[in-house]
Amino acid sequence: MEAGYIVFSPIAHGHPIARCGNLPKDIMYWKETDRSFIKWADEVWFLMIPGWTESNGMALEIEIAIKLGMPMKYIMMNEMPSKETVCAENKTYQEPAFIPKQ
Repeated sequence: MEAGYIVFSPIAHGHPIARCGNLPKDIMYWKETDRSFIKWADEVWFLMIPGWTESNGMALEIEIAIKLGMPMKYIMMNEMPSKETVCAENKTYQEPAFIPKQ
């Protein structure tokens, strides 16, 4: 966000809601919410942080993105574009998952 990205992260946004609302944290409960945000996006970015390959949530989000034919990027933390690059290209991005339609 500090670099100028619009951020939606299912784990960062969903878990606090689940905790406060006593909702399930299971990915199948959140599947349709994730699908809605993926459909809303122009592009889906997957941030390859430690443990990402073992994440059931990320595996499901990748599957959804593929089925929807979404453009996808796999991003290492050190590959995030700078705020200057984003501004120069006149784009908005969000990390780690969904890029909003403009």
